[in-house]
Amino acid sequence: MGAINIRRALALSRNVPAIKAAYIVGDGSAKPVVEGIRRMGDPNYCRQEENAGGYGLGAAIGACGTKQTELVNAYSTLARMGVQKKSLKRD
Repeated sequence: MGAINIRRALALSRNVPAIKAAYIVGDGSAKPVVEGIRRMGDPNYCRQEENAGGYGLGAAIGACGTKQTELVNAYSTLARMGVQKKSLKRD
């Protein structure tokens, strides 16, 4: 596929660029990525794995357990350029 920027890689669900970005930002660790996901609306992302001894770079591509509503909050925050809003639940 060649060179690709992070925005396009996310839009196309490209895993390798996401893992490389997590590696670079976290100096070999996914911790900054996980913390960012938590701030964007998924406060429990990777908590189970963290309590079990840690998580790897796969956390950058969704290798951690999460609730669907929390994942929706995180992605909607990305779509709003970082602005977080409370979710509305509909039956």
